[in-house]
Amino acid sequence: MQRTDQLEQQISSLTGTLAEHDQRLVRLNEQLAGERTHHRLAAAAETAAPAKGRIWETPVSPGQRVHRGQEVLRVLYCDRPLITALVSESVFSQLWVGSPARFLPRGDQQELMGRVIRLSRVSPSNLAIQPSAATREAYYVAVSLAKPADGEVCLIGRTGRLKFDDGPSEIALR
Repeated sequence: MQRTDQLEQQISSLTGTLAEHDQRLVRLNEQLAGERTHHRLAAAAETAAPAKGRIWETPVSPGQRVHRGQEVLRVLYCDRPLITALVSESVFSQLWVGSPARFLPRGDQQELMGRVIRLSRVSPSNLAIQPSAATREAYYVAVSLAKPADGEVCLIGRTGRLKFDDGPSEIALR
């Protein structure tokens, strides 16, 4: 009889412990579901590019943690092509921001019209011409071309001739 009473008390105690563990398991599963939702929201994010274009560069690696405001990609805006060139000092001194220019892509017959938008002594490192290329001619010119016709491909990486309309200045782009 005494052994039966002990076993009944042990069963009752184990039943209570099992109920507590079941309740704890339910709470932990709810917390786990909440954490999974939080992780799903924090692990990925959709971003809208400010312009229609192509991805030019991704300065972050897959799986790298990024912070609000950090640059995660650079978009190449194909609707307004930008021509970059290195020119001699004599050509540079004849130009000003707003100077008209024409670009003839290699292997093409149609010239594209544009205007000088930047003149500087040193090439910005995030454009097509790297500073290491600016050893001989250290004057940098950027020309914004008119919007290409619909259906025209992006001009990235194209080479050709850049002509400045206010004189005989003409250079071959590399």
